[in-house]
Amino acid sequence: MRSWILNIATLIIFALLIAALAASAAYWAQRSQAYDFRQYVDYQIQRNGGLTADALTEINAYNQQKYGGRYQLESESGNGTKPYGTVINYQVKVPERLTLLNIKLTPLTIRGSAVSLVRGESS
Repeated sequence: MRSWILNIATLIIFALLIAALAASAAYWAQRSQAYDFRQYVDYQIQRNGGLTADALTEINAYNQQKYGGRYQLESESGNGTKPYGTVINYQVKVPERLTLLNIKLTPLTIRGSAVSLVRGESS
């Protein structure tokens, strides 16, 4: 009887450890996606010469298509085209959640910056 109880306890502990490992893997996978999104934002800012209406349209479409609109983008440098070489600072707000356990965590803010690579007039 005693060994039977120990076997069940061992199985329960093992199942909890596997669940914790799966939740951790899901959390870090989501975290990795946030940095991929930031890289996409950098590319769009560089390509469009700033956080322009076209860049925001592309970024929002990508956010909806790939991530279900999970991320929020806030510009610290204002919107519009910037002169060549201007640094554009922004923040990506990431609502953190352990998906397997449905637990909300403190939101993560990822700061980013990109350089305008468009020559020509600025507005």
